[in-house]
Amino acid sequence: MGYEEDSIQQKMVKSVFVFNIAKFVSWPEEVYQKRSKKFILCHFLEDSLGVGFEIIRNRNVSGRNLSKRVSLTLEEAKICDILFVGSGRLEDFLEQSPQSDLAEVLVVADRTQALSKGQAFVGVHISLVREQSNIGFEINLSEISKSKIELSPKLLELSTIVGENQSY
Repeated sequence: MGYEEDSIQQKMVKSVFVFNIAKFVSWPEEVYQKRSKKFILCHFLEDSLGVGFEIIRNRNVSGRNLSKRVSLTLEEAKICDILFVGSGRLEDFLEQSPQSDLAEVLVVADRTQALSKGQAFVGVHISLVREQSNIGFEINLSEISKSKIELSPKLLELSTIVGENQSY
């Protein structure tokens, strides 16, 4: 199955998923000090959530106002709290990720268009995946353990675990 354009409703659902995931993540204290007023959701290369973001606009995460931007490089993404890698952009991300240090950035990849599930990718912490007609998510514990990010046990309970290190 090739890449297909998401409907506005699908983009809204994905936006809500990303927002809800963020509520169960803790970033290092220095992140809160650097970006005390803004919670930055970045899109890798293009704004793949588009108007779907409107459903979460004006919300806040950990007391910080949610804002969005597009990052054309992973170097630019270092100022983000979350980097969202849209469908069709995972390969571009994987080409750049070995050379970057995103230890303070939660990387969420949209893999809802992919045929396979249960795959762990270098640099990707969480993947949104298709669960029949719904969306679920997979957590790559191997990549989480390399980062400075902590996940709530509740988030882990609700996810499918992938990656080499499957004990958290």
